[in-house]
This record gives sequence, C-alpha cells and structure tokens, in this order.
Amino acid sequence: MKFSSTILFYFAFFLIHLTKLGWLVSIPAVYFYISSFVNKVFQYRPAFIVYVLLFYSFIQIIVKTGFQNLGFSAVLDAKLLMMFGIFLFFFSFSRFYKVNINYYLQTVIASLFLYFLLFYLIQGNLVNFVLIRGDIGAVVIIAFCYLIPFSKEQIKKNIIWIFLGLLLMAIFQGRASILVGCIILGYFIYISLVHKAIEKKIFSLYLFLFATFLMVAVFIFSSRAFDISESFSGITVIESEARLMALYVLYEVLNKMTISEIIFGNGLGVDYSQNIQCNLKFVCLHMQNIMTGNQGIYPAIGFHNEWIRIFVTFGIVGIVLTFAFFYYLWAKIRIEDSVLLKQKKIRFQLLLISSVCLMFSHGVLGTTITGFIILSTLALGYSDIQKESKLRYEI
Repeated sequence: MKFSSTILFYFAFFLIHLTKLGWLVSIPAVYFYISSFVNKVFQYRPAFIVYVLLFYSFIQIIVKTGFQNLGFSAVLDAKLLMMFGIFLFFFSFSRFYKVNINYYLQTVIASLFLYFLLFYLIQGNLVNFVLIRGDIGAVVIIAFCYLIPFSKEQIKKNIIWIFLGLLLMAIFQGRASILVGCIILGYFIYISLVHKAIEKKIFSLYLFLFATFLMVAVFIFSSRAFDISESFSGITVIESEARLMALYVLYEVLNKMTISEIIFGNGLGVDYSQNIQCNLKFVCLHMQNIMTGNQGIYPAIGFHNEWIRIFVTFGIVGIVLTFAFFYYLWAKIRIEDSVLLKQKKIRFQLLLISSVCLMFSHGVLGTTITGFIILSTLALGYSDIQKESKLRYEI
C-alpha cells in the first residue's frame, strides 16, 4: 500500500478518534489555518467563508463567553471550527500535489473494514466498539460518492470496495446513512439520465439498487420500531428517538432565547440542560444519556444535528455562513463538459448533497473521523474540478 501524505493524515485522525482524544485536533488545526492563510486560499470563496466563521467565533468568545470561561463544553463547540481547517489545508495542499481521491477513499473503506474485523475477532462482539453506526454509515456514503461507477469498466475497478462498503452498512444498519443513500442514488439516476452519463448496459442495475436501498430502509426502520416496542412496553419510536427528543429540547431552548441570541447565537460553551423542563420521561432519559457522556452537561453537539448545533451556537449568522460555504462549492458547477469532467462534477454534487443531508442527523463535521473524511474529500474534489475545468472562484 502506498502511504501518501493524505492517507497518513487520515490515519492520524483515525487514531485520535479511536483514542477519544478529540482535543488533539487543535494541534494540526492551528497549522492548517496558518499554512492555508500563507498560501492565500482565502482568495477562494468557500475558504473565505471559513475564515469569516473563525473570525466571528473569536468575536463571540470576546463578547459572550470570555477567554477565562473556555471549559470542556466550549472546547466541544470550538472543535467544529478546528475541523474546518481540514478543508482549507487539503484544498491548499491539492493545488500543489496531485491526490488520487479514489485511492484515498478505497483506503478509508479498507481500514474501517479491517478495524471492524480485527476488533470482532479479538473481542468476539462489538461491545465498546468506538465507531458508532452513524460514523460508519456516513463514511461509507461519502466514499460511495466517488466509487459509484458510470460504466462496466468502473464496476470492475471498484466492485470490491463497493461490496465492503455495503457489507459495513448491512452490519451496522445506520438508518440515517441508508436514507441518505436513497437520496443520492435517486439524484444520481436523475442527473445521469439528464446528461446521459451512465452506460445504458448498467442503468437497470441502478434502478435495482435504488429499489433495494428503499426496501432496506423500510426494513431497518420497521425493525428498529419493533425492537423498541419489545424492549420498552408502551413506548413508541417517536418517544425514544434521540433526534426527536433533541428537537423537544431545542423547542425549550428557543423559548428562552432572545432575538439577539437567535440572530447571533448563544456562543461557545453553553450547557443547554439548565432550565429545561423534563415533561416527558424519554426527554429526561435522552438528556441524561447526553450529559453522562459529556461531563454532566448538555452541549450543542447533544442535539444530534449539525445544523441545530450551528444555529444555537452561532445563530442565524452561523447558518447563513455555513450555507454560503456549501453554496459556493456548488456554484458554477455546469455539467456540460467532457465525459470525464462530467463524471467528476456529478460525483462532487453527490458529495455535497450527502454532506448537507448527513448534517441533519449527526454531528458529522465536528466528529473527528467523519469530519476529517467529509471536509478533506470536499477540498480534494473541489480542487480537482477547479483545476481541470479552469474555473475561477476567487473573490
């Protein structure tokens, strides 16, 4: 196996995730931001938005939090900003060095499967398995965006990695990732039909795959509902779903937020368990579960939703900036080029759609392993298209 710089960085972040030392990402993050600034990546709109978000967070710390109050919860909130440095660095890095995105994501799939296999063979079960199903599912979906084949030849090249990815999804059964898989497959079929991007010989395969994903999604959601009804008498899926319980907590938080806080956010390091009324048994249980794993506080990451996390921390301003980041990545992608470039642009669109959708169900950008893979792949894909199509994204 050829260990490129990109893959070595990936393994470093993978190790950080496995050892649960998430604060360590602050060390490379400082280097990422400084080196990217020196290389003037702020001239490109998505990168400029990241620097604006960083500057805005510093203003928040000065005005709302105070440097003397930067504790555990503030570090959790700040980790999202640290992770954004990955995008800046890999975009800057790929402008000078050629990176094979396919090989990188194949390595990611292989390492995840190997880690799962070794853990299971040694342990005999998946108790204390560090990677949760949401992480596994999100990573596989991101990898699929670049491994999905347009022709028979590409099927032959990627079949083993596609199989391993599907096997991981079947084992861990992440509901959100299965749902996102249905969305991107549906979009892939639509956009490929419009631009005649898929070989006719394999088009029927995607119709079958899409139907299969839908059936698997129905099975997994139904199975989860049955397990809940068996385990907790009289409890519905709605009452036990962490993401829905988090929305109830958000409702309580919103009722206490001022207009200023809605616009500019609550700032870093807020404990949202304070003054929340547990009127429902499972809301209390949800909050207790989050607080148990976060030193007795309910941080912004507890909402199980990256968009909500950004909103409560940075307000509408943060949402607008994050949306602008994705908008400028999507902007100017015109699928009217050569076959190869057309395929690259479709893959990048799938990546953007997947990233935005996954943010609704999981704190993907602020999580060490998923955040690294999503942001590094976004940077590499963006750079690849920008170089090949010679588009100018500068301000």
